[in-house]
Amino acid sequence: MESGTPLREIVRILERSWKEEYKKEAKKGLADAKIIYAKILIKGAAHIRKNPKLAIKILKEISFKSPEASLMLAKLYLKGKSAAKDLYKAYYYLRITVGFDCKCEDRYKAQLHSGEISNVFSCNYALALRLLNMCRFPDDCEERFRVKFEKHIQKLKPTK
Repeated sequence: MESGTPLREIVRILERSWKEEYKKEAKKGLADAKIIYAKILIKGAAHIRKNPKLAIKILKEISFKSPEASLMLAKLYLKGKSAAKDLYKAYYYLRITVGFDCKCEDRYKAQLHSGEISNVFSCNYALALRLLNMCRFPDDCEERFRVKFEKHIQKLKPTK
């Protein structure tokens, strides 16, 4: 019987292929591809080296366009595993996340927001609200958020 390609080699080829495909799509500016590429960089794989710094940079680029990206950043800073634990940054990105409109369908909204069906699909807005309410943040987080957010808004305004 003729032997084929070893499974380990097939996995290596697929992992690298997926990474390169998402990298290519992310470079085109596609938010969903950037999120998936960032997830790949955060978790790594058997044949893909972790690169959380690049993942964080990518997520920051789209954090004001994607509630999923801002929530991912908040969770990274809350956990302190792939990024240094920073409650101020976690708070900042949670507040950015709750600034997005909730996209839950009416018939599932109550269940999603209560966490009753969170294993199927989580609402970024509701999860960010829960984290804001259950975590202990320094007292000056809201003031720091407002200052930093105002600076961000000022950068977006056209200069005369």
